[in-house]
Amino acid sequence: MTEIIKFMVGIGFLVSCVGWTWCAKRLLDVDFCFVPAFVVSWITVIVYFGGIFGVLYLVSCVVYLGGLLAFLWSFIEVRKNRSWIPTRKPHLMDCCFLIGTVLFLALLPGEHLQHYDNFSHWAVVVKVMLSKNAFPTVADHLIGFTNYPLGTSSLLYYAGRFLGHREGVFLAMQGVLIFALFYSVFGLIEKPRCFILAAFLGTGLSTLSFFNLTIRINNLLVDFILPVLTLACWVVIIRFRTEPKKQLFLLLPLQALLVIVKTTGTLYLAFVVALWCIETFRMRKAWTWKQIFAAVGTLIASLSTYGAWKYHMVTVLADAENKFSLSTSALENAEAVKSPEELRTIIEAFLKASTDLTTRPALGFLICNILIILLCIAMRVHFHSKWHRTVLALILSDLMVIGYYGGILGLYLFSMPSDEALVLAGFDRYASSIIVLFVGGLVLSVVSEIQARLRYTEDGLIWYESPGKKKKYQKAVLISIAMILLMLTSEYNGMIFTDAEYETSLADTMKKVTGDRWYPGGAEDETRYLMYGSDRDGQMTNYYFQYLGRYYLYAPNVDAVCVFYEPNLENLLSGYDCLVVVEPDAGERRMLKQHFGVDGEAGFYDIVKDGDALTLKKRQD
Repeated sequence: MTEIIKFMVGIGFLVSCVGWTWCAKRLLDVDFCFVPAFVVSWITVIVYFGGIFGVLYLVSCVVYLGGLLAFLWSFIEVRKNRSWIPTRKPHLMDCCFLIGTVLFLALLPGEHLQHYDNFSHWAVVVKVMLSKNAFPTVADHLIGFTNYPLGTSSLLYYAGRFLGHREGVFLAMQGVLIFALFYSVFGLIEKPRCFILAAFLGTGLSTLSFFNLTIRINNLLVDFILPVLTLACWVVIIRFRTEPKKQLFLLLPLQALLVIVKTTGTLYLAFVVALWCIETFRMRKAWTWKQIFAAVGTLIASLSTYGAWKYHMVTVLADAENKFSLSTSALENAEAVKSPEELRTIIEAFLKASTDLTTRPALGFLICNILIILLCIAMRVHFHSKWHRTVLALILSDLMVIGYYGGILGLYLFSMPSDEALVLAGFDRYASSIIVLFVGGLVLSVVSEIQARLRYTEDGLIWYESPGKKKKYQKAVLISIAMILLMLTSEYNGMIFTDAEYETSLADTMKKVTGDRWYPGGAEDETRYLMYGSDRDGQMTNYYFQYLGRYYLYAPNVDAVCVFYEPNLENLLSGYDCLVVVEPDAGERRMLKQHFGVDGEAGFYDIVKDGDALTLKKRQD
């Protein structure tokens, strides 16, 4: 009966999402490609505020039930009017995107968490939220840094609450958010039947997977969501630059989500505001002062999520440790935190990493600059067309990347702990994130230039001046489709390979021994665990081993060792309540057999202390 109830709740979740989508389509009166991102963003923001005000579970239930009522209303409306809501039939662009989305999302429910940061933060946060039905506090010792915003975590909580606590559910829901944002980017195309534009845009967006190697979509990291969400905001600004009401209504939830995806979300919001100012100035005749004030109000309203998080940190998280605290005192006393030699080493390492053309971000930055310059020259020489907007976009995009890199350098110099700053911790992800936005923005600019210069028939098809030009367009479409298939197949195969490797991963090994523990009310396991395993690939030295143990055991007191020293064995074990052997070896088995008479195979060994005597008892469960 329990399984049937879970199944019905899961079906209800999907029905609820359909109901909200239908209502949004009726309310917005825009192309459907903008609707999924709007709905997912709004749901996330609403659930997020529920967590801020301490009613996370209640608000989630209200959103769930509200979607069911919306679906019921839509069903009644369809029966009454004997027609469906969409004002147009799906085009080839929609069908192709749907097929690609289904193929990728079908993989994610069966995927597993493996990346380091999933177990050090992102997945742990969601697990705590689902266990307690509340945002984490300083009392939750499982989470090392509670100051990270909980934007996407709120969405994953909402999905996990009604679809189950499986890792695949979290990955699939984050995948839904990413593909919904990509779908909204295709809203840049004003004539959906003009498939060549969709092919060009799809080709450009597919190249983003090349820079997403370290932040694939089969993990819970948010470094890829930031640029894609920014691209979605840019498309809304471009597409509705002469329709302020629709533009602002669509931007509100997207911007509100952007600033709580990660602490750097406010910087990406600045990029959104910059484009809005440029486009609004260009189309100033279409805007009144009243609408401009409404835009300012929309921006302030979207910042309410960020303000709410700051208030949450000051009140609920007043004593939380901030991993990257950039303050005036830190800037003034930088040398007191890091020595001059360390500062110089960091700068040298940063400059080397930033300009290393063997890395994808640096190579992508250089190649895109060269390609855009060559493209503009070719259009000027052969077609007598001046692509001033693309040239301007390239200049502004370069400045954006340079400014962002400057911010990263400041983070390493004045905020990040020395041991992490000296090795430029996270540089690949930070750099990949901004290069994804850089490349995506240039793709939008090029497609917009092409779109503005095409001539169309009354039914929205391209008007060809001659059969020869039509054949060239057809060849361009075929080449674009081939490139899309090539790049997406590579990404798809990468996900399959990663999943196939899971059985040999430490995460799977750990999970088979410890299980994935969930406790009623979120009560942490206070047992002091000592875990034994190998240090292959530095998994214990970099604390990956320990973070996995903390996550799966739901216990904050977890240490690990990779070797036992006989003279200190009993003294070491006396400081713990339980020994967990994850990866046994011959030396460990011999020592435990000799001293405690146990086989030393993988499993739990309770440490029993009787005065000075110490014994191990293997659990049979």
